[in-house]
This record gives sequence, structure tokens and C-alpha cells, in this order.
Amino acid sequence: MTEFLQQLFGRYELLRTIKSAYAFLAFVVVQGETLVVKKVKTVTNGNPPCLAAAELSNSLTNTFLNGLRACAVPVPGRYETYLFDSDAYHVVSYEVADIGQRLDDGRLNAISAIKQILAAIQGLLGQRDWNVGLDPRLSNFAGLGNAVYFDLFPPLCSFDGKTFVHFPNPADSAKIEVELRRKFSAIGVLSRLRFSFLAVDPQTIRQFESLSLEAVPLSLRQQVRTAFESFPDNLIGQVSNGKLMRIVEGFRATEVEEMRSFAARIISETGREREK
Repeated sequence: MTEFLQQLFGRYELLRTIKSAYAFLAFVVVQGETLVVKKVKTVTNGNPPCLAAAELSNSLTNTFLNGLRACAVPVPGRYETYLFDSDAYHVVSYEVADIGQRLDDGRLNAISAIKQILAAIQGLLGQRDWNVGLDPRLSNFAGLGNAVYFDLFPPLCSFDGKTFVHFPNPADSAKIEVELRRKFSAIGVLSRLRFSFLAVDPQTIRQFESLSLEAVPLSLRQQVRTAFESFPDNLIGQVSNGKLMRIVEGFRATEVEEMRSFAARIISETGREREK
């Protein structure tokens, strides 16, 4: 990382570094501008860096970036990809603390965050052919006053006739099918987003669902409404504990958002117990 930073910028100030599941990140200041430099993880299972994998990951990231722009999803003002010593590097403008962190810190309320994110992804939700996917974790959005989708790796897009749901793509076709439903459909994206806000503030969910219906094309509203109404967590407080236990026992491994939402709803809605 140090050699790459020196070659690209010459002089820079290093603020901090972070290691995530998919990248090693350095926060730097260059000529007064704060940037995030990511050395992205393009290989798995202990394999050494591979130039072909780095090239593919950068091509996919640029395809994803252009696809998001075509859907009018706000993205960082600066997003550049580089190759250096068989590794892929991304240079990204810093877009302030992510929305998940700002919600945790109390600097942003949930309803404002819901409105900002739905406004940001409305064009993507209306895709006819889903060539661009989305992982709407709150930590993938940042920005002040509007939501900027800034974490573009792993890229989620169609490329050379193949849809990438991760990088590297899973070998298991069943896993790919699950991720396509979760990240390449309006119902999947909104279900993931619903869980995110349910985990933050369950009392906002009805308003989230109402605003979501306004954000999708009219032709999809009934499908989305039906999906929201079918979430098992809606039954908590309405049916017996025995019925709730049978729901838990009946969950299938593919029902990721249903299980997450059920767990998020069943604990206390407010106070220290929920925070714990």
C-alpha cells in the first residue's frame, strides 16, 4: 500500500487504516482533499495475488459504477481504479461517516435516512432488466443531505453475459440464485433495507413500507406490498408463543431477510436491552 500511495500521490498525509472483509483501506489527505484508498481482495483461499483477477475486479467495478450512474444512484464524486503489482486499488472521495454510523451516533434520525436512501435508489428499483444490483446495508451509504452509495466492491452487475453477485462469484448455483433474489430485484433490495431499519428502530417500519411503495413503479406496488405483509415478524405479538416457535422451526436456509427481521423484531424495541 505504501509504495502505491507514494507512486500515485508523492506527498500525502495518512490519517488511519482499516481492514475490512474485502479490502485494506487507508484514509489519506492529498492537497487538502480526503480520500479513501482501497486495496481490494480479489483472491480467496490463500491464493497469491493474480493480475487477471485484479484486472477483472476493476473492470467489474467500473461496470458497476457506470450502471449505478445510469440508474441515477448518487456515487462518490471521485472513484478511480488502478493496477499495481498484480493488485487492484480503488481511490474514492471521502463522503463523511456512513449512514449506519450516523444513526448509531444520533446524528441522523431513521425517517430522514429512509427518505434519503429511497430517493437515491428509486431509479435502480425501476429497472426492467436488472443489470445492476445493490446491497443496501446502511453502512454502504454516506453523504450529508442525500445518500451516496460509496462501497462498490464487491461489484454487483452483469458483465460479459454473466451476473456477478460477489467477487469472486460463488461456484454454487444455488447461492447465486439466492443472491440474485436478494440483490437484483426490487423486493429483495427493499426487504434487505427493511431489515436494516427494523434493526435500528422497529417503530419506523410502517412508514418505511409506505414510503417504499411510493418509490417503486406502480406495476410493482402490489407485489412489494404483499411481500411486506407476508414477513413472519408481523405475527409477533399477534399469535401464541407456540405458533412463533413453529415459525422459527420452519424457516428455510434461503429465507435470510425473513429470519433476520424476525430476530430483530422479537427483542425489546427500545432501551438498553435492545442495544445489548
